[in-house]
Amino acid sequence: MTRGKRTLKIYHGIILAVLVAGELFIFSRYLGMWFGFYGTLVSELILLLLSVGTVAVSGGDFRKVFPVRKPKACQVFGTLVMWLGTLLVTMVVAMILMLMFPRQMSEVNQGLSASILSVPFPAAFVIVVISPAVCEEAVFRGVVFNSLFKAQRSKWIPIFVTAFVFGAFHGSIWRFFPTFFLGVAMGYLLMETGNIFYSVLFHGVNNFVSLCCSYILQLFTQMDGMEDLSVVMEESSVLLEMPLYTAGQYLAFYGGSGVVLLYIGNYLIHKGQPGYDKGLFPREKQRTLLVMVVCSVSCVFVGMMLMAAGIALKGNGFWHF
Repeated sequence: MTRGKRTLKIYHGIILAVLVAGELFIFSRYLGMWFGFYGTLVSELILLLLSVGTVAVSGGDFRKVFPVRKPKACQVFGTLVMWLGTLLVTMVVAMILMLMFPRQMSEVNQGLSASILSVPFPAAFVIVVISPAVCEEAVFRGVVFNSLFKAQRSKWIPIFVTAFVFGAFHGSIWRFFPTFFLGVAMGYLLMETGNIFYSVLFHGVNNFVSLCCSYILQLFTQMDGMEDLSVVMEESSVLLEMPLYTAGQYLAFYGGSGVVLLYIGNYLIHKGQPGYDKGLFPREKQRTLLVMVVCSVSCVFVGMMLMAAGIALKGNGFWHF
């Protein structure tokens, strides 16, 4: 530890969490009323200020709490592969939620898209991609993560607890589970690389894809001569139902592929390190490889069974739940 610098304690993370909760759930509402979607940028900057202020007041080590090092090409690529794998897995989770709670999930997606589309693309890029990737990572993978991390204990405790807090602070039970899995992946990246740059990159890429999807969908909607996207989504959500067959498709193709990509991404961020210096499938990692194969094959098998069940139910007139 740097001389004269303190290690963050759990209460530092709790204090920041309380301050962030007040900002996100109370003050940010007024920012939205005053500045519209641009208030989100102000809110994110306040989060950054709170996280930096917490470290400064507590006498913490900024280099330890916000570890930024020169990125390596292999680890950057590994981060992108892990993001894609995590995305596919979270798509399965989101699909299950859509299957069980179609109206609630549609309303959440509709509200997010409407807010994003209320500002020009360059402004949305800064608000949706840049500011959350930097400011939220400073809070969660920065201060909160470091306040929980103890080198002699399990690395998964700070990863899972931070991901839980990260998901809860998105303010919706319908967004909690997808964001929780994303938070686990970002915490794992930080833990394994010791470089917060990769979790910031992961966060930014994820939000950038969501941003592009919203604008592309809006573009196609306008090209088809339809009404505003928010109106179309509201009307379509009334009849939205996810069939069992589609659940099987998601699990078989997205779940199975996602597990394999997570394995490959994990290898790439560790490439060259002990245990990862003998190729993608070394003997030392046989157990990990076996777990990956079992999980992937299980997703495919269960997914195929659900698809078959969906076809059978359709034949009996019970296509939807």
